[in-house]
Amino acid sequence: MVLLPDECSKAFPTKGEPVQVTLELQRATYPGGPSMRTRQDMAKALMAYASTMADLGGCGTEDFRLTGEVPDNPSPEFLPNEDHCTLPGFVATRPVDSGLELEQTVVGSASDSWSCVVGRELDGEQPESAVAFVLTTHQQALDRYDRATHRDNENTRAELVTCAGKEYLAIMAFGAVRADDPAPEMKQGQKLAETRLKPKEELYQDFLAAARPSLGCSAAPGR
Repeated sequence: MVLLPDECSKAFPTKGEPVQVTLELQRATYPGGPSMRTRQDMAKALMAYASTMADLGGCGTEDFRLTGEVPDNPSPEFLPNEDHCTLPGFVATRPVDSGLELEQTVVGSASDSWSCVVGRELDGEQPESAVAFVLTTHQQALDRYDRATHRDNENTRAELVTCAGKEYLAIMAFGAVRADDPAPEMKQGQKLAETRLKPKEELYQDFLAAARPSLGCSAAPGR
């Protein structure tokens, strides 16, 4: 998935919302995930299409091109007993937790952009995501902070965090982000979140408290 430059929200009939371009493969099987060469080829094709769309809409920019390396396909691992999502001292589950083992998938580095998803069958066709955490320095995400925090959804939390002179947007998506008519796996993700994880407000505050030292911050003011 790629987001077109902000100006494209005016050029396309999206009511001011970001324009998202998605590449979805059907009837394609890659045991263990597509190879790096295949992922690079798909990324080049997606960005070429997105860049052409932006240029045709008169909202393209010179730097809106594929740069850097495409990350490898992330592999889920079983949730450890502590330091969940690779954040020291962070525990997302309830004190007494039972049931099938949960998984986590961590991508990126907290010093730039990072994400973690906790749930079950995360590498399956219908992953059950109980919670997702994001730390990003992406300017498009920072610019849309107000919109991100005022979604009509009680399961999303977000705020700006400044650490060591760098600004981050911290986001938590708890359970089923799409509240109306969610898919079956999203309903299962909501059930996992409500029964296996800490209450959402406590979980969000614990996430922020654990993330801040990893970003080079002191403890949150007033906490």
